[in-house]
Amino acid sequence: MKKLFFVVSILCLTSLSLFSEEWKMCLGSFSNYDKAESQVKLLTENGIEVSIQEYKKSSSEILYRVLSSETLPSKQSAMFQKELLLNHPIIRKLNINNIEIVEFEGSIFSGLKSEQISEIFQSYQTELETVKGKLQSTQNELQKTQKELQALKSEFNKMKNSLAKSQSPKTVIPVKPK
Repeated sequence: MKKLFFVVSILCLTSLSLFSEEWKMCLGSFSNYDKAESQVKLLTENGIEVSIQEYKKSSSEILYRVLSSETLPSKQSAMFQKELLLNHPIIRKLNINNIEIVEFEGSIFSGLKSEQISEIFQSYQTELETVKGKLQSTQNELQKTQKELQALKSEFNKMKNSLAKSQSPKTVIPVKPK
């Protein structure tokens, strides 16, 4: 039962993490990809891992955002991280004064093609089937063990009763002389 609870808990947490919100730091938005790429190069050379994300600001305007590699689980942690970055010596040296907090929902799938998402779900399905098989096997073993224990308990009780009968004092009825 504990294993089943553990597996269900893991599956629930996994499903929650698939569609939860996540936050990243945007260290610049550029209308030109080459400018975004040079910002990435500059930050990477200074030890700050970032990537470029194409962002559709409006139907006609596309921006290239330079995003931190670190994903944060809450807005509060993102705000704290923003303050840390604004005071970071390298960020100050590079004259980056505006850092935005960007929210992602279900970002585990961002940038993936439908085939890739399908593969991820298929691997989860396969893993779930494996866990289900192991749980069924464990449940069968548990039932077998319970039956064996019940049989042993029954045998033990028979032996206990037999021993108790053999150790009980025999009552002798005295015969009166005639």
